[in-house]
Amino acid sequence: FQPKRTVLIMFGHDEEVLGNGAEAGIALLKSRGISPVMALDEGFAIIDPSPLTGKPMAYIGVSEKGYLTLTLTALAEGGHSSTPPRDSAAVRLARAIVALDENQMPADFSKPPVSDLFRVSAPDLPFMQKMAFANLWLFAGSVDSAMADIPAGNAMIRTTTAPTMLAGSAKENVLAQRAMATVNFRVHPNNTVEDVIKHVKDVTSDIKGIEVTVSDGGISGSEASPVSPTDNKAYAVLASVAEAQGGGAAVAPGLVLGATDARYASAITDSVYRFAPSVLNPTDLSGFHGTNERLAVENMKRLSEGYAQIIVAMDSGD
Repeated sequence: FQPKRTVLIMFGHDEEVLGNGAEAGIALLKSRGISPVMALDEGFAIIDPSPLTGKPMAYIGVSEKGYLTLTLTALAEGGHSSTPPRDSAAVRLARAIVALDENQMPADFSKPPVSDLFRVSAPDLPFMQKMAFANLWLFAGSVDSAMADIPAGNAMIRTTTAPTMLAGSAKENVLAQRAMATVNFRVHPNNTVEDVIKHVKDVTSDIKGIEVTVSDGGISGSEASPVSPTDNKAYAVLASVAEAQGGGAAVAPGLVLGATDARYASAITDSVYRFAPSVLNPTDLSGFHGTNERLAVENMKRLSEGYAQIIVAMDSGD
């Protein structure tokens, strides 16, 4: 077999840490006027069992979340810890963090990929959940609450808020004049970076002495990637291969919660997908980037067959 279509394989030298290699590679292709019919990266697979349905389910990533880190700075008078005020910098910062935790970014089930994921999953759900997914206009609050109780489910439906780093006084008996928190947000496709910044400022606006700034360390902010179509040949081919390699597993579009190099490919094509034709269980997933990271031999076979099937299918017809 010799493909008629050109097949480009890109290996970024820093894929797991930065992605500068992929960004440079995509920029080179763009400068040459190359616009592929599809860009494919890792990101999702066939999950058995799916945490949503309890049955095997293949997820094809059609978008991935953006990234934003903000710094909350609380300012107040310092002093000695023997005579503390009721409204110190640390207390103000704590109030701001609690306010953000209690006022999460809103969920929206009306747009892809979440709406498509719910639609495809509904037939395999118990009756009550099926009814709720089919009538989100009535049960949106209940679905929101149920999904929010599961970290991965919560991340699928909204921009997440994660305070990660704290700093205050350098001594145990000295009140900080400045207390700081680093808060990381994974931006949902329904939101923009500016939406998140506005939300944080609104939520903390009535707390005295709070400043909100974009972090100047590392990655400061990037939008969620565009949502790729599910009504074209590229998605149909991936869905067919996923169903075959998954033994008839249902196939649904999904939102990748982390970052992949595929985010750069949106600059040269609107058909960007994240899927590896393998079957993974919870143990496999928990071992990624961990101790004794491994992949079953059977999955090596599935990956080899699956990628070959994708290349052959994309090469046929229009």
